[in-house]
Amino acid sequence: AEKLCGLLPQGACLVEYVRYGSRAEAAGDSLSRPVLTDGAFVIRAGNAQPVWVRIGPAARTDSLIDRYRARVANPIDPLFFQEVARDLYDHVWTPIEPWVRDGDPVLVVPEGPLHLVAFGTLVTPAGEYLVERKAVHLLTASRDLLRLSRPGALGEGLLALGDPDYDLAAERRARVLEEL
Repeated sequence: AEKLCGLLPQGACLVEYVRYGSRAEAAGDSLSRPVLTDGAFVIRAGNAQPVWVRIGPAARTDSLIDRYRARVANPIDPLFFQEVARDLYDHVWTPIEPWVRDGDPVLVVPEGPLHLVAFGTLVTPAGEYLVERKAVHLLTASRDLLRLSRPGALGEGLLALGDPDYDLAAERRARVLEEL
């Protein structure tokens, strides 16, 4: 956690969602199957102590994501999409909100079906899209911060290519490349 904290941009927050099996939440005896549950670790820049936040049953998350995806795929009624996006916000974002300050960038590492959600499209209680309140960046894993922190990890400038000559002979192609 300390290393991750040191890699976060100033003021940023890392939210890493996780899915786990919980026997404590399973109904009945301790021999019952674990209930899949979602949670998140939240780490703020400058505070190496991660906070654990319970999100709720994975079945509820999956159901909301299914509804969300159905509305994205068939956007007949924008108000219905906003209602679904608000329900998903309430389920996956509201629990972490006390540790995510407005205006600060948030780096999100989704787990499982949360990879299918465009977090910026979640609708806040004020009726705004989340992207209107904060910069939300998706990472495939928290280790992506290591790659981003290395000097020279990202290129500089712009490489623009156009009008390729697919029929260029190999010898001529080699000469053109040498000229670059």
